[in-house]
Order: sequence, then C-alpha cells, then structure tokens
Amino acid sequence: MRLRASLGILLLGWANTGPAQSLFGTILGTVTDSTGGAVAGARIRIRNTATNAVREIRSSTAGDYQAPSLAVGPYEITAEAAGFKRALAPAIVLTLDQRARVDFQLELGSVDQVVEVTSATPLIETDTASQGTVVDNRRIVQLPLNGRNFQTLAILGPGVIAPVAGSGGRFSVAGTRGLSNSFMLDGATNTNSNANGTFIDPSVDLIEEFKIQRNTFNAEYGNGAAQINVVTKSGTNSLRLVLFEFLRNEKIQARNFFDGARKPALRRNQFGGTVSGPVYLPKLYDGRNRSFWLFNYEGVRQRAPNTLLSSLPTQAELDGDLSSLAGGVTDPAAAGQPFPGARIPASRVDPTTRAYRPFVPVVSAPRGSLGPGINLLTPVSTANDWDQHTLKFDQQLNRAGQFFARYTTNESQNITAAIHPLYRNSPRGRQYNIVAGHNFLFRPNLINEFRGAFSRHKLLQGPPEPHPQNFADVLGLRNLLSRSDPAFNSLPAVNLTGFTGLGGPALITQRVNTWSWLDNLTWIRSSHTVKAGFDIRHRMLDIRNIGSTQGSFGFAGNFTRSAIGDYLLGIPRTAGAAAPPGPDGVNLSPLWQWFVQDDWKVTGDLTLSFGLRYEYAAPFANDRDRRSLFDPTFPGGRLIYPGRADYFVPGRGFIPTERPLAPRGLVPQDKNNLAPRFGFAWRPFGNTRNSVRGSYGIFYEASNNNNEVLFGSFNFPHVLNHSLTNDLTRPSFVWSNLFPDQVTVGSVGFSSLDTNLPTGYLQQWSLNLQRELRPNLAVELGYMGTKGTKLDWRTTANQAALDANPARPTSIVSRLPFPAFAPGAGLITRNGFSNYHAFISRLERSFSRGLHFLASYTFSKGIDNSSFGLLSKICG
Repeated sequence: MRLRASLGILLLGWANTGPAQSLFGTILGTVTDSTGGAVAGARIRIRNTATNAVREIRSSTAGDYQAPSLAVGPYEITAEAAGFKRALAPAIVLTLDQRARVDFQLELGSVDQVVEVTSATPLIETDTASQGTVVDNRRIVQLPLNGRNFQTLAILGPGVIAPVAGSGGRFSVAGTRGLSNSFMLDGATNTNSNANGTFIDPSVDLIEEFKIQRNTFNAEYGNGAAQINVVTKSGTNSLRLVLFEFLRNEKIQARNFFDGARKPALRRNQFGGTVSGPVYLPKLYDGRNRSFWLFNYEGVRQRAPNTLLSSLPTQAELDGDLSSLAGGVTDPAAAGQPFPGARIPASRVDPTTRAYRPFVPVVSAPRGSLGPGINLLTPVSTANDWDQHTLKFDQQLNRAGQFFARYTTNESQNITAAIHPLYRNSPRGRQYNIVAGHNFLFRPNLINEFRGAFSRHKLLQGPPEPHPQNFADVLGLRNLLSRSDPAFNSLPAVNLTGFTGLGGPALITQRVNTWSWLDNLTWIRSSHTVKAGFDIRHRMLDIRNIGSTQGSFGFAGNFTRSAIGDYLLGIPRTAGAAAPPGPDGVNLSPLWQWFVQDDWKVTGDLTLSFGLRYEYAAPFANDRDRRSLFDPTFPGGRLIYPGRADYFVPGRGFIPTERPLAPRGLVPQDKNNLAPRFGFAWRPFGNTRNSVRGSYGIFYEASNNNNEVLFGSFNFPHVLNHSLTNDLTRPSFVWSNLFPDQVTVGSVGFSSLDTNLPTGYLQQWSLNLQRELRPNLAVELGYMGTKGTKLDWRTTANQAALDANPARPTSIVSRLPFPAFAPGAGLITRNGFSNYHAFISRLERSFSRGLHFLASYTFSKGIDNSSFGLLSKICG
C-alpha cells in the first residue's frame, strides 16, 4: 500500500496563441433578455480571430445555442436579435475538448448598437462531467523543461504522479499504470503498440496545447484509462517566424574526480524554429482566410564526455603469468594441483581465448593502482543526434468544410561510449506520423469529423558500424544466430567475475506500424447532443529482441580458483547463445472500436451524459504462424502451435494429433468488452460560478503488446537457445568446441501467454466541485477512485518448490512443476489488480497582462500487485 501526496505550482505569463485546425472544442450558452426570459432564434456568429473562419447558428426556443467541433484558439462571439442591441464577447480562447459557456443577456434597443460583454476564458467546467488539465503553448515553452519534452508538464494537473523507478519513464494518471496511457496527436492515435509509448513526441514549439483527461471521460475515447490529447499549431493569416537555440557546455559542469586537471569539453546544442503563414503565390493565389501552412524543425547535437573506470586483466596475466594472484591457480586436468610458478603455459591457452585476445584492451597497470580495483581510465564521449521535421497544411474548403494534413518524422542515433570501439552500442531510430482530417458541417446541428493516420517506428540497436568479418568465424564458434545472419554480428560477451565485462551488444530490431481510421458524427436535436463514431486501427509488430545472438560466456574461477585462469583455459561456468533459425514473420492485430454518446440538457442547469463504447482487440497473430503456447493442463506440460496438428514435449519430440490445438492468435478472442459511461454536470444556484460534477465509467486497458508478441515468439523450434552450465567437478566443455548441433534437451524453456487472456479493465468514478471565487479565480475540490481488474501480470511458471526437509535437499528438477522444461519460464497472465482513492484540489488564477497561477494538490492511496505488468509492487 502507498499513500502519496503531490503538489504542483505554476506561475508565468503568456499571450494569446493562434489556432490549431485539428481537434476541437465547443462553445455553448444561453441567450436571455433583461428579465431572464429566453430569446429564441437569436443569431449567434462565432469568428476565429486568427483565420476569420466563421460559424453561424440560431438559439433554440429555450434560448440555448451550441457550436461543437470548433478549432481551438481565440474567438469573437456576437449575439443579435430583432429589437435588441447586439452583444459582443470579444476575447474567448477555446481550449482542447472544452465546453466553454458564454451566456448573453440582451438589452432592448437597435441591433446597430453594440454592447460589449465582459468575457474571459472560463476557468470552471459547467457542462461536462469529464475531468482534465489543459496546458497551452506558452506554459509549455516558458516553463523550464530538461530535454524539452512536453510530457514532463503532465504533473501540473491533479491526480497525476511523476514517473517512479521501474515505470519506464511513464507518469501515472488517476491511479492507473503508465502503460494505460493512450496518446492522441491531432485527433489520431499516437500510441506505439510496442510498450505503449508514443510514436512522436512533438517539439514543444509545435504544440498548440495538450490535455490530460484523467478520469471518466466520454465514450468517444478509449483503449486506455487516461487520455493525453495533443494538438499541433497551424498557420494563420499572419506570417510568423520563431527561431531558438539552447547551448550547454562544460563551463557550469562539475569536474569528475578522474578527469584530471582540465575538464573535458561538453557540447549540447538544441536548436530549431517554426515558420507559418497563409499560402500566397503572387499574382496566382491569395490564401488568406482559406489556406495556411506551417513548417517546424528541431535538432539536437550532443557530445558528452565521460571517464570509464575499468578493471581488466593485465598484459602479463593474459600471457599466463598469474603469480600476482592471491591463492595461486590450479590445474583442473591435474586433479587440482597448482600450475608451476602460477603460470599457464601458452600451449594450454584455449584457441578461442587466443583468438579473442586482440579484442581485449591492453593494460599493464596492476588492478587497484588507479582506485579500488581500477587499472584503466578511458576518456570517452557519447554522441546523441536527433532531428524532427514537420510540415502541416490547412484548408478552409468553404463555410462548411475544413481539411488539414500533417507529416512529421524523427531520426535519431546515439553512440554509447566503451573501452573498445567494438564494444560500443548504437541505437538508431526513425519514426513517421502522417495524419489527414476533414471536418464537414452538413447543417449547423449535424457535423462530421474524419481522420486517417499512419505511424511507423523503426529501431536498430547494435554496433555503430558493421564488421567485415563474422566474429563467430573468427573465434571458431558454431551454431550461432549471428553466424547465419550477418545483421546479428557482434563480438561475444565475456564476463570474468570481478572484472569489467567484455564484448559487444546483442542486436535488437523493432518495426511497428499502425494504420487508423476515425469518424465521428455529431447531431444536435432539441436538448440532446448525440455523438457516434468508430475508431479502427490495424497494428503490426515485428519485434526481435533476442539476447545472446553472438554468444555470452561467464568465467567465475570455479575450476582454477581464478576467473582469469578459467578464461585462459577456455572453461566457462555458463554459456548461452541464440541459435538458428531465429524469429520470423510479422504479428498483426486489428482493433475495432465504436461508441455512442448522448449529452442531455435536462434543465438549463443540469446536463446528463450517457455513453456506451465497444472495443475488440484481436489477439496478435503471426503471419507465418511462428509462435507457440505453453499448455499447463497437459501432464508435464507441452508446447502447442497455431495451425499445426502436433505438439512438442522435450525428450519426446513432436507428437501428432488429429487437429490443430491453438488458434492463430494463440488465445481465445475476448469479444464482450462493453464500456458504459455516465456523468452529470449541475450548476447550482442558477449561475456559472458553481459546478458540481460526478461520473462513473468502465475503461479497457491498452495491453503491453510488446509482451504479448514476445511471449510465445521465442520458443522451440522457431528460436533455439543454447543454455549450458559446466559441471563443477568434471567440466564437459570448453568454449572452443561450442555450440552443439542441437539445443540441449534439458534446457528447453518457454515464454508464453496464459491459455486464457481476457482484456483487463478499470472502473473509475468521481465527484468534483468547482467554484469561481471571483472573476478569473477558481478553486476545485474532488474525489476520484479507480479499481483495476484482470491486469497484466508477469510470473514465473516453472519455479521449483521448496524442499520439504531443508536438511535433506533434493534436486531442483524433482521439485519443478514441469520437469521436462527448464526452470524459470515466463508466463503472462491477467491476475493483476489495483485499487486507488484520491482527494484532489486545484487553485487557478488568471491575472491581467497574461500572468497565470496554477497550484494543485493530490493525496492518494493505492494498492496493487501489477504496477507495470511485472512482479513489483509500485503504486502511483
């Protein structure tokens, strides 16, 4: 159990920002006369002051008006009716997904007379039960952000907890796991199916604003328990250019103790800019009020120095002279007798050890001469290069239609430092995001929104440069995945107990694609605002996170009393490697989502919201059926395969059956995922200064698809893994005769999904009170709760039981639930749960000249067993 309190305070100034022609908000209100009577048929004109886009509607018989699907940004609103003076609200800034109430009380007189209404952007929500926090561009740009990542500002809102250890850098919202966050960018999904991060983290100069919807939001949103909606800037009628550069160097850095008298150079440059305006072609086309463009670029160039501290065998020790070692060195081939003079003859050095010698840094200083156990100081520099480009186009087709398209790409390369060039690791990534949308008004009360998007994530992690010769051939190692596929080529990892590790990185490749199509239709009829739509996504994952592609060896000194001695003789305690054929095929899953939402204005002061959402996420299926499932119901366990009429048991091989045992997605389909939503918003005392809101809803989790794909992909025979351990009394192998032609039967393990894997869900409820204490000063108090059921839970399925009598120990194999398989096998189940309760408070004030103050406080209690889908218990 965790009790958690958080406090956030914000104080800054900002100016009005331009609009964003994507994701929308709503302006609504009531038109009355001086006696409070409804004014029916009043003409409401809503004009975007940055683009001159205009929406005109009429008030209903009850005097109500509503204009949904408006681009966020600054607006001027007028209300007029025959026999009344025209009323003007000159400065309303509409924010993302906001329902901004602007009421008008008309005075008798001529319509030619104008009465300016004292107006300000509302600080409280009076017409929706959804809760959230909006952060606009000026706050994003002006607040200090280490790394300039907008997600750092998420904790400004109540109910949001900063990332904690083990969370992978994800913040928690309303007691949910960071994996449950769903990201939207310009109205389309920005959630990377690989571990549920983002495809694109847009430059902070590109973001118009973002909103964190923290609890019981409308049925329009789903596939996650918290929604982070980001809307990017667009061009306006004004030509604008913004440039920036941030420089950081070693002048303000503390000196590392091992750096010497002179600090090494640090260079970090973060630079870029945004240029935007109307499309204008002299003598050909004037796009003011109609066509707009924007280009944004941001880049990072960083060279960060460091000094690596290493403990390595000396040149003399690698030549066989181990006389400096305490305790001497023994010869396992001579019944453990000491080597004469503590020297290992050159003729006894293993051929693979000899071949590995050129890849070990040359060191002559004894260990401890430069610090505790240290005999090598290596000045190095890491390189980090990152570029992001965005091009966006907006078009006002006519008074009833708008279109936008945006293209964003990221490219990055990081080169980590190492004591040898061949030990370096270099993750290289590339991401794309393309989205286009169309907003069309059939009638003022019937509006359609469509968006289509494509996102791609690619990652290659391994050596920064390919090596011309395969290291498996150089060292004489057989049956390695790196030998059959040059892409996996890297120097084998060697670990000597008490020394710095040697060797290169294992290769990781990731390729993730998501296509999405979304359409919403809004219909306003009488006191009902009905919205219905669908969100269809097609997800593809090709994840090949394979360890030990080049081999991994551990020398612990079990056979010569010295790790160096074991290494020279080539006798590892453990040896592991991935063997051919390796993973193959891509994994596909469609996600189908539908919803309907009705906001019913029961009275002028009470709005009820009813929503129903349906989600179906098909299990990921490999297009070549290269996956498997562990069946614990079979005596002793077995591996079953999609589309194959046989199963595998170690020691018995493949055994035929009459029909396939596993569906293509391995687990049964879960198709009963209905998510009802209910909420109310009440304005007591008949004014807009007070708001009481409450809600309840069910939300289905966005599962960690990375785990769903990996668990089941690396099993026999699609991926073979060598896992060998030498006998302590009579070693059976040296590394120059590895690896065997077949995987050792007793070492066949498994990583699998549970045979039943329902979709996890969360129930959320809230009660919230807001009051405007005075103009531009609002306070919020509330309670919210979250209960998670059937959450991801990662466990060890083949764990040995404790000995019944510790005084008379038995073998580990005899105590395994599935003795034919290797111990410690991994299993993904849905046995996780969570429970969360929180008190939240917020104080917000808008001052004159753009100064703004925001403070929030959260006191919460959380209990869970599955914070991040692992065995840890960390509550947010």
